[in-house]
Amino acid sequence: MNILIVDDIPSNIDILRGMLENEGCVIFATSVGSRVSEILSRSLPDLILLDAHLDGTDSFEISRQLKANPVTADIPIVFLLGQTSIEEIDNCYLSGGADYITKPFRQDEVLARTHNQLRIQELQREKKLLIKEISQKLGGKRIPGVLDKSLIQELYKWEAIRYQRIQVPFTLIMGHIDEWGDTFSRESPEVQEQLRVALGEKLNSHSRILDAIGQWNPERFFVLLPGTKLEGAVVVARKFQTILKNSLFQVGSQDMAVSMSFGLCQYPQGNGTEMEARLASTIEATEHQLDQAARTGKNQICFAPAPLG
Repeated sequence: MNILIVDDIPSNIDILRGMLENEGCVIFATSVGSRVSEILSRSLPDLILLDAHLDGTDSFEISRQLKANPVTADIPIVFLLGQTSIEEIDNCYLSGGADYITKPFRQDEVLARTHNQLRIQELQREKKLLIKEISQKLGGKRIPGVLDKSLIQELYKWEAIRYQRIQVPFTLIMGHIDEWGDTFSRESPEVQEQLRVALGEKLNSHSRILDAIGQWNPERFFVLLPGTKLEGAVVVARKFQTILKNSLFQVGSQDMAVSMSFGLCQYPQGNGTEMEARLASTIEATEHQLDQAARTGKNQICFAPAPLG
């Protein structure tokens, strides 16, 4: 695994280098943020560890530029944080960060989060092949960034089969467009589709490549988060809400704000019931949490602890 470390404090680079080289990682580093593009033009790493507060450089802007470039967009960026306020974490995710590591560095956290990114990249390759295979089988149609219901259901079953094999946790999110009943349900089918496309593109652009986003019904999205426990999914849902809060969507001739409420449920742990029953009960539980969120008001999140199966 090749890792680029960007930190303006040389001792931080030395600490990380010592932790990661012992694990067989190849490290190259810079203490100057403006050199990142030059370094990447010569060699692309598997992972970038980026200090969130480089002297004289906007680290979050570096991340946004890398994510906007097709050549570097798929390289995961893990921010190095000296503080973990909600605002700071939001900035990491909103600029395209995949994760963060806190300072002072702890070896167990550094190794866990870097190895997790390598594992995610392997899952990304698996997912691309799987979507291609299922799409050919089902003739699945999709709007930009969004899978149709039949394809998302097949991916959901595949994750359940993978869980039975290697016990990789995953979580479901269902999202409801809060303004649908009062506003968008009255629009023409063409305008409704325009909104779904824009929302799908927005959510997908701030998701990992291995995550799957599908259309469950006209007003609800389905998000499948492989390798993610419930607490991680809550962070994702909050990130989506923050992104939407700072966005406007063209609806007909108007630019409008859109909010979403989310229900979450982790796929049941254990193997006590048949897979088909677990699949159905997890969908039912996720929809129940979403219904609770929608009844509570706009921009809500409801979730329940992962049950035992």
